Amino acid sequence: WVEHKKRIWGENDARYLSKVLGEFPKDGGNGFFPQSAIDKAHEKSIEVDASEPIILGCDIARWGQDESVIAHNQGGNIRVVDTWAKCDLVDSARRIHEYATRVGASEVRIDSTGVGGGVYDMLDRLEEFRGANYLLVGWDNGSASPDNSQWANKRAYAHDSLRTQMMNNEIDLDYDDDVLRDELQLITYKFNNRGAIQITPKDDLKSDLGGSPDRLDAVIMAATDMSPWTGNPWNQYQPGTAFSEDMGDVIEMFDELPMFGPGRPLL
Repeated sequence: WVEHKKRIWGENDARYLSKVLGEFPKDGGNGFFPQSAIDKAHEKSIEVDASEPIILGCDIARWGQDESVIAHNQGGNIRVVDTWAKCDLVDSARRIHEYATRVGASEVRIDSTGVGGGVYDMLDRLEEFRGANYLLVGWDNGSASPDNSQWANKRAYAHDSLRTQMMNNEIDLDYDDDVLRDELQLITYKFNNRGAIQITPKDDLKSDLGGSPDRLDAVIMAATDMSPWTGNPWNQYQPGTAFSEDMGDVIEMFDELPMFGPGRPLL
């Protein structure tokens, strides 16, 4: 376990210092993406495999200095493929749909809180998007994480999912994308009172970043391992569906889920 955490987190990471060595992290050591992880992602070269599904992460802005961004992930090769600003929500929805259709995306993940909720609703309900062949996923950073003793919310889990993949040499990022590099380097975090990771709120980062981390948010949505949710055997049911199960089968199902697992309490 110690060797695994040393490899994934790095020996200078605040989590390694506190959870492995029992030391208080040093001041200024709260950058979430270590330079070693960023270097690995920039040095890694992943050839695009056409058989791999395409997952898009879409961060939406309307007016002001922030950008709307589409990040394209195919087998760990992740690129920011489109950005635009000062655009109404209808045009943003059409732009995302056109790109997703053209490249044959299997999944489109959109930040559905704030202004992104309007784009999500249009893609979900308007007749002109009815023939979409991709799965539309609404993304809420404030929702619950798979394990609130490790991650304060979904946003923290998603950041950690990208970070872990970067450390595992599974992510290929564009070396020439200086804006994304800056956003990765400036993200900070702390532990909450449960000892779980809590990423610094966007509003607190805006002065350092000169705006919201739009590119990173899109990349994270495209890259996040969603198996804690998609692996849930009850996802096939619609809300409100009534059914019965043998209690032993229910317990066995929970034991197979990443957020529970053998030995974790059900309640």
